[in-house]
Amino acid sequence: MEFGIVFIAILIAIVAVFIFYKMKAEKPGAEPVDESVGPDPVEDLLSLNLDVRKSSMPANLVEMTEELIDLIVDLLPLVREQASASGELTWTVNRISSEYLPNKCVYPFIKLDKKLQNDAAIVSSYKDNIDALKDELVAVKAMVVNRDIQQFNAKAKFLKNRFDNTGA
Repeated sequence: MEFGIVFIAILIAIVAVFIFYKMKAEKPGAEPVDESVGPDPVEDLLSLNLDVRKSSMPANLVEMTEELIDLIVDLLPLVREQASASGELTWTVNRISSEYLPNKCVYPFIKLDKKLQNDAAIVSSYKDNIDALKDELVAVKAMVVNRDIQQFNAKAKFLKNRFDNTGA
């Protein structure tokens, strides 16, 4: 008899927990998490920022790179809010933050030896890349803030062609 009561109590507790979590998942406004999206670009950028700080990169380049990372971190939520206007722009900004900036700009520079990191031509090229990205992303931010929907797709195509020449 005692075993039956304990069994029923455990069964009721399991059902209650199941109903609680099911109701919690069905609340309006709760957005389902899409696991297929991949890692969060903001987390990737924060990791990149730490790698930049740990590197032997000259201080002025660290500052420039951090300013660009901060701009992208501020821009990503704004672009996502406008995703209905231009999914391509959102994809392109995400791609710049997850592929172009780290893998084609920052990490190749960090991997250079100290002598090459101080070479004037290489430093100039790095600065030009960072400045070009910053200029384009400032323009994107202005479009998003001003809700200039007509220019979203044109800017997305331009950025994709300029910074994503991987064919992906």
